[in-house]
Amino acid sequence: MQYTKSGHYMVRPIVDGKEAGCFIIDTGTGCLAINKKKAMRLGMHGFGEVYATSISGDGMMKTQFFEEKAFSLDLSK
Repeated sequence: MQYTKSGHYMVRPIVDGKEAGCFIIDTGTGCLAINKKKAMRLGMHGFGEVYATSISGDGMMKTQFFEEKAFSLDLSK
């Protein structure tokens, strides 16, 4: 886990056995967000429909849920 100059914690999770890149740990949310292109590259299955808004509040956007089989973090690095 890395602490950034902006005050965020960054992690590099393994999703279904594949390196998923950098994620910001947000302790104020109840879910994880992932870019649809990245989710598809990781082989994640999209399903359903949900409307979400960004922290800026610039309207609603239609998105999907994505499901993984395994998600892991090595916080010792």
